[in-house]
Amino acid sequence: MKYNGDTLFENLKEVTAIMKKLLTLVLLVSLCLSGCALGNNVSEGENAMTISDFKKDTSLTSIPENSSNLTNLDLEPVIAYGRLRALFGEPNYETQNFEDAYSYILFVESESSEKIYLEVYEGSSGPAIGGLNNAESLQAAETLKKLIEESEEVADYQYEGYYLDLDSKITMGIKDGVPYYNEEFCEEIPDFQ
Repeated sequence: MKYNGDTLFENLKEVTAIMKKLLTLVLLVSLCLSGCALGNNVSEGENAMTISDFKKDTSLTSIPENSSNLTNLDLEPVIAYGRLRALFGEPNYETQNFEDAYSYILFVESESSEKIYLEVYEGSSGPAIGGLNNAESLQAAETLKKLIEESEEVADYQYEGYYLDLDSKITMGIKDGVPYYNEEFCEEIPDFQ
């Protein structure tokens, strides 16, 4: 097939015009998507939960039986407990069983004004957040996890308990802002169950 210079030039003009339109379309889609994402971030920022949105419920010692572990805190137990005490005060309960050392029952009001209950506790897998296995609870748990992990606050405390699987005594706490943790073999574990 032969092209003369004019035909080739016309074809190039058409291809260039099409490419400009495609580039414009790509740029518009890109701007729209980044604008939409920016809009979501702004609205999330305006409606984002803060630590003060989570309230301790002192009338409960547990949440519904069909609740489960939703997420673990990525913190050492001694730091997690110090942060929880700084943020929420005394736990709903504390035991000498290290695998059930403490529990905080917290709630946050959702947009539908229903309370979402969460339990922050020391369990067999370490510090964790439990609740109902639904989207609202999972989102609230992830938000609470992030807020606890990013907090700089810690409270002084002392905890003494026992890790039954290893026959060990745990002594941990924070004194003058400095964390400590000690685990030692214990021949006689008191009956606290």
